[in-house]
Amino acid sequence: MTKNHINGILGVLMKIIPEQTTTSLIHSSDQGLKLDVGAFCFFLLGMFLAALIFHQIGFF
Repeated sequence: MTKNHINGILGVLMKIIPEQTTTSLIHSSDQGLKLDVGAFCFFLLGMFLAALIFHQIGFF
């Protein structure tokens, strides 16, 4: 890719990102709560998988 292509892609990303951040701040608190619960479940799943892998390797 040429430098112009990269600058064009960066320009598009810089236009998209601020719009997403402003709209995400306007969402209701329920949406944020759902995202937090999802992140917490994902964290628990990751910790479970890490413990399972460590157990298989022989750390624990």
